[in-house]
Amino acid sequence: MSGILFWASTLSLVLGAVVSVFRRKRSSAQLAFVLGAVGGAFAITTGLLAIFGHGFGAVFTLGYGLGLATVSLGGFSGLFVLTAGFVLLPTSIYALGYEVEGPRWAYAALYDLLMMAALLLFVSDHEFLFLFFWELAAILFYGLVVFEDGREGRVDAGYLYSAASKLGTALIFAAFFLAFVKSGTFAFSGIEGAYISPITPVLQRDIPALVYRVWVEGGRGAAPGLAS
Repeated sequence: MSGILFWASTLSLVLGAVVSVFRRKRSSAQLAFVLGAVGGAFAITTGLLAIFGHGFGAVFTLGYGLGLATVSLGGFSGLFVLTAGFVLLPTSIYALGYEVEGPRWAYAALYDLLMMAALLLFVSDHEFLFLFFWELAAILFYGLVVFEDGREGRVDAGYLYSAASKLGTALIFAAFFLAFVKSGTFAFSGIEGAYISPITPVLQRDIPALVYRVWVEGGRGAAPGLAS
């Protein structure tokens, strides 16, 4: 049940983005935000089910020698999906009256796709899959940060965010590489039992958190908006 609800959540967000892009009207942007709210409601329900032991898992082949990738939702990842849902639902409702300087349909599409990438990031159980959705979310977020480039300091904030996110990506990649050397697998489930260098959690958690703090303190004030 949680799997159906999770995919319904991501599908709602994808559908909102597609409708917004192809119709390119204010009404389509409003529909995209409504579908975002629906996706948020599904995400909340999915997260609650996972926390209470009703998660899901799916396995598929990545190809190019990367092996099998697992998409799974358990209690811990369910907490992240639940939190995303609690953010997505009210933010999407608020967005119905949120005005932007550029094309509203484009902003709505970026917003829905960003939240889709975030949800898929939380259920990724493979290093390359995780990095793919991490980078996709970073690119989409950058688009939202610089969208209203008429505001003073907004472009500079976009540059700051881009630099911070790329540094974070490089450090996470380094942590994953160290984990792969020790475990011989790209799957998170296979890393758990392997000895990992003490520097790995620093690269994977502490330094990216510091990079995020730099963005919050240095860039968010110049680029307020739904994404921030």
